[in-house]
Amino acid sequence: MIVRGQRFDLTNQRQIIDFEIAKPELIPEGALQLMTIPVDAQEHAISDWSLGDKIQGVSFLKKSSSLRLVIDTASISASIAALIVVIHTDKPGMIRVKLNRAGNIFVRVNNALFDLSEYTEGRALVAFSIYRRGSIWRFRAIGESFNTGLEALYSRYIIDRTDTP
Repeated sequence: MIVRGQRFDLTNQRQIIDFEIAKPELIPEGALQLMTIPVDAQEHAISDWSLGDKIQGVSFLKKSSSLRLVIDTASISASIAALIVVIHTDKPGMIRVKLNRAGNIFVRVNNALFDLSEYTEGRALVAFSIYRRGSIWRFRAIGESFNTGLEALYSRYIIDRTDTP
């Protein structure tokens, strides 16, 4: 079991991380989203990235009761110090609901689980980050909830919202 604040090395160049969701059917169709924010060493969104941009080396897959994040660490630009991974229900034009409506949410990485259930009171949740330390990529369990949804994240990571998807 992974606990909040825990850090460990990622040994695979191609890292697969699953979000397991107990009751995704209780969230309006299409509202449950994953977002990855590429940040610099000061934890500000990198300057040449905008909301909705794809990040080389990062891909998402959606299954019935899970979301999968696949990260090829060798393909990530050297300008990116870390990837902040967010799960949220703040899709424009959708009913805004809290993440806890979906029941228990777990992150599975390297066959270990990080239980996010106690952090799902808001509409957005910084689940974890993957960051560079020298040539090694590391995982950090965060579990930080935002009741106001993505707005607080945009301010925190200094993200330009003019192109909000």
